[in-house]
Amino acid sequence: MLTHKVICAYCGRRLFHNTDSRLKNSEKWFCKNEDCKFSVYMTVAELEHEITEILNLLISTPKFTEYEETDIQAEPSLEIIRMENEIERQLESIDFDKNEIQNMILQCATKKYDAYKGVRHITDRLKADFEQSSPLSAFNAELFDRTVTAITIDKDKKVCLKLKNNKIIRKEMTLNDANTACT
Repeated sequence: MLTHKVICAYCGRRLFHNTDSRLKNSEKWFCKNEDCKFSVYMTVAELEHEITEILNLLISTPKFTEYEETDIQAEPSLEIIRMENEIERQLESIDFDKNEIQNMILQCATKKYDAYKGVRHITDRLKADFEQSSPLSAFNAELFDRTVTAITIDKDKKVCLKLKNNKIIRKEMTLNDANTACT
């Protein structure tokens, strides 16, 4: 379960895990992308420890799961983008139907509101999940699976979690940078 969620911090492709007991650093994560070829030595136990620390940060400060209101619609769906483009095309035409455009605008606004409600609902669920959890002494696969969609690892072994609401969380977060993405 854990290994399928680990992605490259540089190209976004899946990282693969390899173990070679003959080597001093026996566990390695590597990217198969020919243009990237990123790799980092990190054991599964080390990764689980890092994830546990981030989950404990979220348990102690569930507010980190939240977006600022202005950030929720940062990534509109392809359907919303398509609708916005169609509205623009209609407005640029010489003879457009005012009622048709009004209907298209209302439909697009409805889709945006539904997307906002979806993110808000997922965020509320995540926040409640962390509020109801006790601090972890070891990796909790069930909590991890319920709350995390992806993990990134960079060359310095810094781990970031992408939550189910697409919020990116890293261990070094403070209240001032709770909305800053991992790089």
